[in-house]
Amino acid sequence: MMHPLFTCGLCGFSLMAAPVFAQSITPSHGSNTVIQYQGQTYQIQGGTQAGTNLFHSFQQFSLSAGEIAQFLTQPEIVNILGRVTGGDPSVINGLIQVSGSQANLYLMNPAGIIFGPGARLDVPGSFTATTGDRIGFSGGWFNATGPNDYPSLTGNPQLFSFLDQGGVILNQGDLAVNSGASLNLIGGQVLNTGRLTAPGGTVLITAVEGSQRVRVGQPGHLLSLEIEPDRSAVDRPLKMQDLPQLLTGKGIDPGLSVTATGAVTLENSTLAIPTQGGTAIASGTISTDNFNDPAGNIGIFGAQIALVDAQITANGSPGGTILIGGEEQGRGPVPNATHLFIDPETQIKADGVGDGDGGRVILFASDTAQIFGQVSAKGGEAGGNGGFVETSGLQNLAIARNPNITAPQGQAGTWLIDPNNIEIGNFGSENISVSNPFVSANDGAELDIAILLNALLSGGTVIVETGTEGTNSEAGNITLLASLEYQTPNNDTTLILRAHNSIFINAPIYSASTSQGLNLILMADSDQNGMGLVEITNFINTDQGFIQISGTSNNNLPGVFLTDASLNTLGGNIEISGSSAGDVGIFLDGPITSNGGNITLNSPQGITVTSLNSGDLDGVAGDITVTAGGFFRATEDFYEPSLDLYASVGAVGFTGNGAITITHGGNGDTPFIVGDASINGTVSAITNGDYTIEPTQSFIGNYTLGNVQIRTGTAATPIGGEPPQPACSLDCPESSEGLAPSEVNELRTDTDRLITAESAPLVMNENLAQTILQNIAQATGVRPAILYAGFVPAGVMMPPTVERWEANLAAAVRSQFDPIQAVPTDTTLNLEPQGSDRLQLLLITANGEPTVQTLPITRREVEGMVGRLRRGVSNSRSQGYLAPAQQLYQWLIAPLEATLTEQEINNLVLIGDQGLRSLPLAALHDGNNFIIERYSIGQMPSLALTNFDYQPITATSPVLAMGASEFSAPNLEPLPAVPTELAKITQQRGGHIYLNQNFTWRNLKARNQNRQFQILHLATHAFFDPNVADNAYIQLWGDEILTLPSLRALKPYQAPELELLILSACTTAIGNPEAELGFAGAAVQAGVKSVLASLWQVSDVGTAILMDGFYQQLAQADVTIKAEALRRAQLALITPAEDNPDGPNFSHPFYWSAFNLIGSPW
Repeated sequence: MMHPLFTCGLCGFSLMAAPVFAQSITPSHGSNTVIQYQGQTYQIQGGTQAGTNLFHSFQQFSLSAGEIAQFLTQPEIVNILGRVTGGDPSVINGLIQVSGSQANLYLMNPAGIIFGPGARLDVPGSFTATTGDRIGFSGGWFNATGPNDYPSLTGNPQLFSFLDQGGVILNQGDLAVNSGASLNLIGGQVLNTGRLTAPGGTVLITAVEGSQRVRVGQPGHLLSLEIEPDRSAVDRPLKMQDLPQLLTGKGIDPGLSVTATGAVTLENSTLAIPTQGGTAIASGTISTDNFNDPAGNIGIFGAQIALVDAQITANGSPGGTILIGGEEQGRGPVPNATHLFIDPETQIKADGVGDGDGGRVILFASDTAQIFGQVSAKGGEAGGNGGFVETSGLQNLAIARNPNITAPQGQAGTWLIDPNNIEIGNFGSENISVSNPFVSANDGAELDIAILLNALLSGGTVIVETGTEGTNSEAGNITLLASLEYQTPNNDTTLILRAHNSIFINAPIYSASTSQGLNLILMADSDQNGMGLVEITNFINTDQGFIQISGTSNNNLPGVFLTDASLNTLGGNIEISGSSAGDVGIFLDGPITSNGGNITLNSPQGITVTSLNSGDLDGVAGDITVTAGGFFRATEDFYEPSLDLYASVGAVGFTGNGAITITHGGNGDTPFIVGDASINGTVSAITNGDYTIEPTQSFIGNYTLGNVQIRTGTAATPIGGEPPQPACSLDCPESSEGLAPSEVNELRTDTDRLITAESAPLVMNENLAQTILQNIAQATGVRPAILYAGFVPAGVMMPPTVERWEANLAAAVRSQFDPIQAVPTDTTLNLEPQGSDRLQLLLITANGEPTVQTLPITRREVEGMVGRLRRGVSNSRSQGYLAPAQQLYQWLIAPLEATLTEQEINNLVLIGDQGLRSLPLAALHDGNNFIIERYSIGQMPSLALTNFDYQPITATSPVLAMGASEFSAPNLEPLPAVPTELAKITQQRGGHIYLNQNFTWRNLKARNQNRQFQILHLATHAFFDPNVADNAYIQLWGDEILTLPSLRALKPYQAPELELLILSACTTAIGNPEAELGFAGAAVQAGVKSVLASLWQVSDVGTAILMDGFYQQLAQADVTIKAEALRRAQLALITPAEDNPDGPNFSHPFYWSAFNLIGSPW
């Protein structure tokens, strides 16, 4: 491609030392403006005052070198506005000064304004120069000519109106305003070769095309800029001079020249500057740097924009925002450029300083963008994260280098490339030639592979996203044409290809030897219009990084289509979702191997693969989950040496094996055959090492073998024989330690009672919820609040109420048990969750009206951010949790902070919708502190199904401590810290220890018969069945297990009630999306008032320390609720003991945010 180049000829453009055009300042005839001449100073007095505004009218307004225009005002004046009515341009080569107040200054001359090399400002407020025809107020217009209704012109200026094509503004001077103020140049054409400075404030260059109105906000509010047509019928009294006229015969230095045809060109260049309106040319320096505080904003807007040897900086702590040509992806009220050109000598920086984050840089054109300069939004050297950069030309895009979004001490930032269509390949270096950059290139968008690889080498996130259909290519596709052999500095580097239509991977993606891994996201059909597939014809290897792929086909092709290729990670998860108008939504003709990562496939249609292998030769295998609405076929196999067999689906690890769940669409009609993949099945075995289903077996319905499951729509006995039973379950009727028939009948009755919630009203409302909170506040002294957080369909308008929330939550809870009682249909939505659902918050406090916030944030965004947070906190050596923790705080808590602060809330209970119940709530971060540094927190499945009767736990409340440090099953890791944990608990509170061989159902049942304890502490492993809640169990000694029916049989709700169940050293607070609160949530539904459990398995040493601290805090006289005891124990881990600075450090959220208090937090 041939690309244009601006030369630096513009830099030589200047005014002669004594320009002929510069004239004295004279007032308009009949105006109240008075000018006194004091040597070279023009003292401007008088004028017309309206409120806090002062208006002046000049016949001419120009300054020669060394001259001063001094506006004298009274202290109450806020805005000074001057108009020039004589029809001559203003040539200002001296100093403009305001004295007597802190006023802002506005200068309006439709004929044009030139700031020469000697132009300076001494203005205490903001400065605006415009060649518009009038300035608008809420009460009327300040016209450039003719009469004005001054009494109506009060308040701040809001609009700048151009009745026709506006005049030219040209700056060669050094114009600067004070810190935090704004410097605005608004004209028909705006050219800058000088210096524009507003530390921590705003510099705005706006070139207005034709008849328009420009609306700007107050100083510092760049993003409120709007442009709309001016439909006024008023004719322009003054005729502006276009650029050739302004330059001809005015004593202007020939750095710009006018040809015989009237064209304006740069000296020593054939580049032509457009003479039509809407052209903005920026050279020289534009700065809002503010090194000790937040940087300011810079905006350059126009139909055609060129940056030539420009230095544009908004560096600070954090960096500021630079918008050139538009806002992010062309959205928002600011005007979009059609053409944007940035030459190689230009530098654009929004860097963080010190420990500040990098800022935002948006470079946008709706037609053609040619970006050859240096762009930077770095994080500070002492801390801070990288910023955000967008480089977009929707129809045509050329980029010569990647931006710098690095962060030496933090997380690298994000680079977004956003054309309509794009190819990534070996296009070589750009051949930049001199031509007109404001003519559409018609070359499409191309990204050289070397630029992309260099960006990945620097870390952070690179997003290549296509939008709606372009005029020169098919709609919204991304095509990879060249090998992507990446190197990355860490395992947080992410490449996202997000296409409006389809993604074609025609070249391999793999790592160089020094890479740390790449997170790869391929998302076709990003607008969810049902059209956009992912086609992969070469191998992909992301090392430790994850792979996420999603696509949709509106024909018979699969939504995700891999042909003669493979997907491979070294521990990263592989997640694929695809849908099709045909029978197969995902077709993977090549092996899928994760080496310890999870493999998840999901399609409403069928899924065909060659083989799936999540095994790890050195560590723990990942889980494999396949969910197919149609048939599932695995047509090839691989050799599993540890078992000496061939498998089509395998999850065998050296130190631990994964779970396998295959859900297919046989629905009791078409069997799933292990040994025959012709219709529905696998060609070879399914194995995770512990359990193997070997060929040939046929299953017409559900089948479970340990943690290997084959599921379909109808449960039935497998054709191949009965499934094996566990060695001993507490539900085994033949066991002498099982439940007697009378106990079973009692249990069924009690289960019915729990599900129908006779002890609590089924229909909860605001009044009852507030009564509960008032009672808790009176009994405990805390100030509690309940936060309902969930999602509503974008198009559904239903007022959020506690009654409606609770009805839907109760229905979801009951779906895990028997549907004993129907939920009233008039209070439920009964809508399937959609990614486009909007986040809705409902805050209930003890007093006052409920607070409701419905936010423009989708379920997809929130669930994705929860996943990011979960992944971030799971790595104790990474700070990757911080950004999602802060974002989720801004989404979930910040919108309600005013109410929380006003009512002095210090205890917050989350009742979350699907997708939020697995949130590690304690890890949320407001930018300075974790949420638990302000609130004690907890989670409830629902308020109506929670026992909220308050009973204090004191230092003498007895505890029954049970657990196991050793296990007979080889897949259960020993827990050597459990004996110490239990000993410390009983030393503090007394009570009994039942360890290892004494940890039996017999002993638990015996101790419960005459319940002498308020707290039951179980330190062991547990398993939660995500499909059948009652299959969940806690591991006792040997082969014994404690199931949910057995837990219900203990009747924890009967007096004396079991106040607290603690599940230590196991992952018990999370299940599947339908039962995200896992065993802990199910235990609450079984009648336990409160359950303390963990979202992921923490080291048993860290768990023991937290549990010790929790019990110590429960014993404190000023701790009246369980949630406060947990909060203090967690805070103790965040801030290690000063007397042991070299001891183990458990301050990372990995160690403490896993622990959730579920049920009553009081």
